[in-house]
Amino acid sequence: INKYITPSTTITTSSSQGDLVYCIRAGLIDDQALMSSLESVENLVDFFLYCKEVNALVANDRSLDKDKLVYVITVNDLN
Repeated sequence: INKYITPSTTITTSSSQGDLVYCIRAGLIDDQALMSSLESVENLVDFFLYCKEVNALVANDRSLDKDKLVYVITVNDLN
């Protein structure tokens, strides 16, 4: 999966309000090659669930540090 989903196809940054913004640049991912390289679709599901959990942990830590709820905003850029 890491061959196709790279730092150039996903971006994690902060908004001006301090929320976490996770952008998947799906249009840059060779989805055909990615899907044919998988043993099962569950592998891809597990990968994205892992990414979601990492972002949630970061947002939780920031929420505790700032004493303010920090959101995770996920964006799918299909271009």
